[in-house]
Amino acid sequence: MPGPITELDSTDRVLLGACAAVWLGALGAGVAAGVALVDLGRSHQPGAEQAAGTPWVLYTVIALSVVVIAGAVPLLLRARAQSDSHQPARRPAPPARLPRPIGGSYRAAPVQMSRYNAHSSAKTAAAEGVWLRFTLVVTCAIGVATAAIGLATYLMATGSDVAAWCLYGLSGVVTAGIIALPIVAARQLGALSA
Repeated sequence: MPGPITELDSTDRVLLGACAAVWLGALGAGVAAGVALVDLGRSHQPGAEQAAGTPWVLYTVIALSVVVIAGAVPLLLRARAQSDSHQPARRPAPPARLPRPIGGSYRAAPVQMSRYNAHSSAKTAAAEGVWLRFTLVVTCAIGVATAAIGLATYLMATGSDVAAWCLYGLSGVVTAGIIALPIVAARQLGALSA
């Protein structure tokens, strides 16, 4: 049985990969912002020694973690696809024979529904594609805004105020732009139903 990843077309796969990359970047930016804020808090405590800065080893560990996680995702997806292809094909169970009722006919066997859209109509599959892309684009946009906020917070804590305010503005524009996405999705769904 094919998995949901194998049923996606190339656009959906690119959007899924972009979402994963953006959220990994947002995670890294959030960690860097947290470290910078902790360093900022330590340097402003009365009587505390001035820290020499965040050790480069910490940033190296963060970068390596992001690279390992990003590299592991395609390998896990490939391993899952290979394990699905090595499973033996199962025969569908024959429908049970029911005794013929007196004066009636056989009762119809229940219809087996697929979890995926292989047996659905073309309009239903197109509508599911629109909703999938809408969800992926919204998730990616939220990730971009989150990454921009994390990076801006890091820059603000390290003293780069102009770049930080630019990133805060970018985050606001992306967040405001999310409002247009449901309108676009509703128009595409309206065009499908017409």
